[in-house]
Amino acid sequence: MEMVLFIGIQATGKSSFYLERFFRTHIRISGDMLKTKRRKELLVRACLEGKTPFVVDKMNLTRANRAAYIGPAKEAGFRICGYVFDSDLAAAIQRNARRNSTERIPEPGLRRANKTFEMPFFSEGFDQLFLVRMDGRDGFRVEESRVFEDKNSLDSKQLASAAQFNRQSDRYGKSHILADTQDVELGLRGVLVPSGGTALDVATGGGHTALWLARHGWKVTAGDIAPRMLENAEKLCMEAGFSIETRLFPAEEMPFDDGSFDLLTVRVAPHHFSSPQRFVQETARVLKPGGHFLLIDGTVPDDDPETEEWLHCLEKWRDPSHGRLLSRKAWEDLANESGLKVVRSELQPRKQPDLSWYFETAATPEENRKKVLEAVARASEHIKAALCLENEEGKIVWWWPMMVLLASKAW
Repeated sequence: MEMVLFIGIQATGKSSFYLERFFRTHIRISGDMLKTKRRKELLVRACLEGKTPFVVDKMNLTRANRAAYIGPAKEAGFRICGYVFDSDLAAAIQRNARRNSTERIPEPGLRRANKTFEMPFFSEGFDQLFLVRMDGRDGFRVEESRVFEDKNSLDSKQLASAAQFNRQSDRYGKSHILADTQDVELGLRGVLVPSGGTALDVATGGGHTALWLARHGWKVTAGDIAPRMLENAEKLCMEAGFSIETRLFPAEEMPFDDGSFDLLTVRVAPHHFSSPQRFVQETARVLKPGGHFLLIDGTVPDDDPETEEWLHCLEKWRDPSHGRLLSRKAWEDLANESGLKVVRSELQPRKQPDLSWYFETAATPEENRKKVLEAVARASEHIKAALCLENEEGKIVWWWPMMVLLASKAW
């Protein structure tokens, strides 16, 4: 006895997938067909009482939506399988536009659904979870996935980051500013790839660092707290001809044995971490003796509390999942306290070319955008000088202090 839950926004292929995979074996519970909530409830009850396999062909975007089906199905002794459809918003909008007028969903509805999505976890009651992607040939590619691991260990900050980056994952593609990986190349200068060298890219995001590592001969595992980030990272690498492993986990609790990797990288993410100290301790634990740690992240000027506090408030308004920017000295201290030796740490300011672009990337609420713009307008001359904050051809630009730290673990 099996209940299948489809999970994904509109126009991602759910109904076509049902016809291809489950039409002959499972009853279909579909709002488009049954029209009313009462009819759906009656058919679900009939399937449960009659021990009949069925598919819930709905979006099922939130934990609450899914719980309404999982609880009764579990009580009836059903096995629960979830199929998570690759919810690439831009692609879904294009597919939706090709539908006939009676089936087409208003675009604002698609965008609202995308923002509503909450990642599924095994702890909700799933026995298996699968990722479903369209293969570009009117078919589907299905992979059983372990990325949806238990969320019970996630704290409030981690959950906020997971939700934010899951929603905004499509903004971190090839056009994202982090697609330029020159900082990775400079940061790893002098680090040689050992035979069979293994690398872990933590908080991989769009997968740009993971791809750089794969291209340079590393056997790469990419980790992130957001499942859709991992989907996109894997897709980016596959399109370039490289295979990587993906794992879902918070940076503060890595699901790997001691001494598993020759290299660990993290790039423009630690300011979101719940506990930078715990992250560095975990880094030291999973590195092999002689392994290297590359950290690239925004920082704040040492001994400049005015600029630090201004930048912290600005980032928190722009993206509420932001944690805290640490100074270069703070990161060096954390590395040393965890038994890592700092090889070098450098400041490489990165130009942020357009504040409006950052608003869109983070989906900054309108009221917070106003707060940021007011703070920019009121910034002191000291802050403007420290960050090279200015208006350039109608765009607000600044130079974000970027720290590149390379450390090693003793043999």
